[in-house]
Amino acid sequence: MNWNYASQVVTPYLVRVETPEGSGTGFLFGYNADKGLCAIGTAAHVVNHAFRWRQPISLIHHASGAELFLTHEERIIDIDIRHDAASIVLPAGGLDLPPRNWTDLTASPLLTVEDRCGRASSPKSRSSRC
Repeated sequence: MNWNYASQVVTPYLVRVETPEGSGTGFLFGYNADKGLCAIGTAAHVVNHAFRWRQPISLIHHASGAELFLTHEERIIDIDIRHDAASIVLPAGGLDLPPRNWTDLTASPLLTVEDRCGRASSPKSRSSRC
């Protein structure tokens, strides 16, 4: 897979996460069973202050330019400081995100086994699914 193709595949899943203290990148990684809620992954350091102080956050969908402003009551943030990871759970539908989970791409026929699992010359990049 070349970088141009990879960028085209990934871009619809990307969002900019803005808080009163700063900003970072996030990505759609899942929906609940009825697709009423979606989950955005980001780094804990991006949202930790807004989480602790119950501040609003803004999500901007890179591909469409759609912006969603979320108060503390309108979203759930789960933080894992040790791994600098966080998820933001919010009602689906406000950002024009793809209908498929990011993880569904690993099963995509558009990706070869090498693309999904890493090149033979790079064993550290291989997925545990291979």
